[in-house]
Amino acid sequence: MKNTARAVARGAVLAVTCLFAGALAGCGQQTGDGAMEQAAGVIEGSVLYRERMMLPPDAQLEIQLEDVSRADAPATVLAVVTQATATAPPWPFRISYDPTALDPRHRYGLRATVRHEGRLMFTSDTFVDAFAEGAPEIVLVRVPRSAPAPTAAASVLPAGQWQLLSLHGEPADTGAGGKPLTLVIDEAESRVAGFSGCNRYTGPYTLASGVLALGQLAVTRMACMEGADLEERYLSTLRSVDGFSLMDSRLQLKVGAATVAVFQPLDDSADAG
Repeated sequence: MKNTARAVARGAVLAVTCLFAGALAGCGQQTGDGAMEQAAGVIEGSVLYRERMMLPPDAQLEIQLEDVSRADAPATVLAVVTQATATAPPWPFRISYDPTALDPRHRYGLRATVRHEGRLMFTSDTFVDAFAEGAPEIVLVRVPRSAPAPTAAASVLPAGQWQLLSLHGEPADTGAGGKPLTLVIDEAESRVAGFSGCNRYTGPYTLASGVLALGQLAVTRMACMEGADLEERYLSTLRSVDGFSLMDSRLQLKVGAATVAVFQPLDDSADAG
């Protein structure tokens, strides 16, 4: 994919920076009408997955440009493009956006998913900088089919302290200091809390008609040498869940029919955060 598209995108940020600073005259050739023409508001990249499998011919790929600046709030979607996946990956994409919606102080990422008949099949689970050097490449991971539902579905989110066992079907790593990621559920207050890999988080949740939704999560702002990438994946997953089940003493958080995170009761020797 051409690197010129990234230069166009970076030009958009520069143009918005100049507008923000109120110093259009000081931005040289990148200011004025010329800058806005160069800031075409287009990002070009590619999406792929590494599994050796074919998708259904009518599966749909969706790419979103998101403002992910706030760790304690859901990402703000700035632009979306949906396209078919009739050919084998990698799939080139082109997403248009409004340059005036950018804030040079914010952080912007790209997120991609593949769905078929409403079922989530693949998702990106790592941060992809929308305005980094070079054309962005988004690598998808497969979302495993959920296990059969229990005969009696749980109607109450089980209170207690839980330790992350797996994330998107992969064994969970530990966070900073070798500590496990945790989820503490306070049923009385309808709140969750825990350790997310580097920081601690807390926030409300709602459960109505079997639909689970986590509200805005407040997250401490410690800087860690390890655990930051895992934390971003974990918090992003928590914000996306819409259901749960309890099987064999394990708590499964779900997106649709897919299980995206599995927890086991916290080891008494571990710190829930």
